[in-house]
Amino acid sequence: MRNALGLAFIFLCCLSGEKSSQDLVLDAFKKGDFVPHVFTDQQVTRQHGEGAVRHVDGGIERVYASTGCKVWLRLSVGTDADPEYRIVEELLLSSIPLSKKEFFYNESLCKTSLHGISLGDKSSKISKVFRGGGLIKKGQATLAGRSFEEIYVNPNKDESDLYYRFYIEGSEVAAFSIGVTE
Repeated sequence: MRNALGLAFIFLCCLSGEKSSQDLVLDAFKKGDFVPHVFTDQQVTRQHGEGAVRHVDGGIERVYASTGCKVWLRLSVGTDADPEYRIVEELLLSSIPLSKKEFFYNESLCKTSLHGISLGDKSSKISKVFRGGGLIKKGQATLAGRSFEEIYVNPNKDESDLYYRFYIEGSEVAAFSIGVTE
């Protein structure tokens, strides 16, 4: 009897514990980088399913909706022929709907931020966060058929392959992304 109670207790503790694997996407936004390395499309689809799939410029875009809030996630995936080696080149989080189909992401994206900048924050926060470091360029961009001011940030002057993009509507952050160039 004592052994059965002990095993039941261990079983319940294991059930209530943290997940054995961290979410790669949330971790990348939290760290502001793809550390320790860029992850593959296959790693994300194993964890979260296919999403709403679009083929764009030889690559793949996967779109997911967050549960509990009106936030969408788009993954831009490389063009490697072998699915095992297709890397996720950009993660974009948006308050603008990115797909009519709703494939829900398994984790909540509602409180996700990038260097403390969240959807709905004033755009002035971007220059405060990146003051004195990195390269900042402004321009225009289109997202989901709408036009936005785009603020492009290369956070490390010496590292040209990592970038952030912030999409501004009015004076607020409507979307942001973290990505790598080849």
